[in-house]
Amino acid sequence: MEYVKLLLANERVDPNFPTLSGATALMGCAFRGHVSTAKLFLDDTRVDPTHSDRDGWTPLGFATQAGHASMVTLLLADKRINPNHPTNEGRTALMDAACFNHSFVTKALLADGRLDPNITT
Repeated sequence: MEYVKLLLANERVDPNFPTLSGATALMGCAFRGHVSTAKLFLDDTRVDPTHSDRDGWTPLGFATQAGHASMVTLLLADKRINPNHPTNEGRTALMDAACFNHSFVTKALLADGRLDPNITT
């Protein structure tokens, strides 16, 4: 985590720099459930937590698919996050949470007043 702090302290470092697939470091944290590191990224105003990769996946989508309820809760606390954002295939975080049987993630998503549980794509 000290390495991440060092990088984020350097203004020349782009924390949104994507891989070839469009994934960012925050997406990696979200998928792996590294909440403390993700918080460092979210606290940096340069970080775009709504960035999607080439398939339309956002950090929220990665956290949802992996079943990390604490990460989903952290991401939803950031008002820049759109819990209804669909992937390029039209899948939302709620759809994936239900599909993968992640009950705690589903509950966290449903607790967010911005979520529209009736979206169809």
